[in-house]
Amino acid sequence: MLQQLLLWVLIFSCNISSIVQAKEKNSVAAEQASYKDALFDSIINIEAVTIATDRLKQLGIGNHTETLDSASSTIFQSGTLTDVLNHESAIFIRSYGLGSLGTISIRGASSTQTAMLWNGFNIQSPMNALYDASLLPVFFLDEVQVQHGSSGALFGSGAIGGSIHLNNKTVFNNGWQVKYVANYGSFNTLLQGTSVGFSNKKWMVQTKAFYKQAENNFRFKNIAEFGSPMQRQENAALQQWGILHEQAFNLLSENTSAKKNLLQFKFLHQKSEREIPPSMTMNTSEAQQTDAVVRATASWDYAVKKWETTLRSAYFNEQINFVDPASNLDEHYTAHTAIIESEHKFYLHKRHLLHGGINYTFHRAITENYLGNNPAQNRAAVFTSYRYTSGNNKLMAVASIRKEVINNQRVPFTPSIASEYQVLKFLRLKANISRSFRVPSFNDWYWTQGGNPNLKSETGWGGEAGLVFSKQKNYWHFESEQTFFMNTISERIIWLPNDIGIWTPENVARVNSTGWESSLKMQYAKNNFSTSFSIKYALVNAVNGNDIPNKNEAGKQLIYIPKHKAVAQIVVAYKKTLLQYHHQLNGEMFYTADNSKSLPLYHMGNIVLSHQFVFKQMTLQVFGKANNLWGEAYQVIVWRPMPLQNFEVGIQFNFNHKTNVK
Repeated sequence: MLQQLLLWVLIFSCNISSIVQAKEKNSVAAEQASYKDALFDSIINIEAVTIATDRLKQLGIGNHTETLDSASSTIFQSGTLTDVLNHESAIFIRSYGLGSLGTISIRGASSTQTAMLWNGFNIQSPMNALYDASLLPVFFLDEVQVQHGSSGALFGSGAIGGSIHLNNKTVFNNGWQVKYVANYGSFNTLLQGTSVGFSNKKWMVQTKAFYKQAENNFRFKNIAEFGSPMQRQENAALQQWGILHEQAFNLLSENTSAKKNLLQFKFLHQKSEREIPPSMTMNTSEAQQTDAVVRATASWDYAVKKWETTLRSAYFNEQINFVDPASNLDEHYTAHTAIIESEHKFYLHKRHLLHGGINYTFHRAITENYLGNNPAQNRAAVFTSYRYTSGNNKLMAVASIRKEVINNQRVPFTPSIASEYQVLKFLRLKANISRSFRVPSFNDWYWTQGGNPNLKSETGWGGEAGLVFSKQKNYWHFESEQTFFMNTISERIIWLPNDIGIWTPENVARVNSTGWESSLKMQYAKNNFSTSFSIKYALVNAVNGNDIPNKNEAGKQLIYIPKHKAVAQIVVAYKKTLLQYHHQLNGEMFYTADNSKSLPLYHMGNIVLSHQFVFKQMTLQVFGKANNLWGEAYQVIVWRPMPLQNFEVGIQFNFNHKTNVK
């Protein structure tokens, strides 16, 4: 498979000139303009944004990458990252229930093998290598991008199955902006969010704050008990708050040849207090967990005619306190992370881009549950890329490589090669092959009862090949993307009991993952009316290799990885009124490694109705949502119930004053 995918890349990169080029029609530009004008006039006008071009957009070619619909961020301002990912993509979210842990799996990779990057910085926990997406409110985000497939050469440890990019955009010359969001829903769920900002040509400042509370005392069928009686979820309350402050300075002056001179600062502080509910097989639970995080970043972007430099640094502080009176547990965990990165781009010619940089990351964990109590990790990385663009802009190819050293232990070279070719005006081919890795977490290395300091990093090879079709005709627009992929993960870390019964991690297994991702979107927009239909589907065959210690598990589908996942939605908009129906299907999932027990297929629908009132400098949007409209009783994690029908109503107020902005 690897040889075949590599052949695809070489064919696209070196021999693609033999493909027949189609003649371009003069009417295409007019059709595109007509379609875009009709679509945006009938829905929402999006403001112009100034943002630094990042690594993903310039060098992440050849991968299936999707930017989640901006309309979803309006509808889901009261939700979390898990809500948007569930609604807008076919990737799998492992959810333990409302307000509980939610982690992400892409292409059969585990949650620890999915990189999470906030404004370019990896925010996976150094303690367990996870990121709980249920803790991040959409209100704090401007853009969410999902890159499917391995990208270790670009983004380092953890980017095996894919990477999630969470971005905050910088907007200049936009005057005063005020936003207020309020949402109330079933189970006494209340969210309020406020954003106040000001920007002129040289300076931008913005502060966002949110507060959320929920009892999450929904009713469910307890299938673990005889007769499947209806019960109410207990010990599931949630309370969250957070603040995000951003400042940016445009340092460009008329007396310099620089094209960009941007200084940015970001500060985020969040705290979450949540109760841990019992499973269906438990009588009660008194467990509680408090999560607190501080993130502070600074960056400087400078560009002249052929040279760009980015210097950035970050400091993260994460704290977890877990209390369970029934087990007499009161555990405290603290992690400190410091990151310094220097990145440079040199345009040798308009067709040649040379990119390179260095990264230093320091982690320290403080807990009584680790060997040595306060272990530390020093990581240094060097990375470089070369991008070629053909004279007619139809062919683009990128080669990248990364080398890391972790506590004086070398990680294998991480190369990648990718290409894209615009065969026709409406058809683009793409392919890539890359190596990736995941560094063991502090839990893997240093856990007092069972940690293994001799663990090696997980490594893998991945590749994909696909095509993108896009066509506009009159008021219609069609998009389709088909991607075939494969991943192989070696030295997979598994916790197993040793000779004296203590569970300890070992590099013992291989995982092979193959599959197909498909998306289709059709849109029609004319005058004040628009409608669209979209569907996304993922087929993932992720199986254990034959080297797994328990031979009964060889060749079996990984637990909590559905083979089939699909989302579809229909949107109808007239003037400022929008109706949206969303349907999700999740295939059968095994929860035992030998595939002897499984959770059944489930599907559910959600519906949203919203209307926007527009004034001179203000807009007011009101909406109502019905979730799990058909009352599907389902589980994502065995014995962890999910809510039946539930409802939400909310408002979003926006004020923008641009007069006398200088």
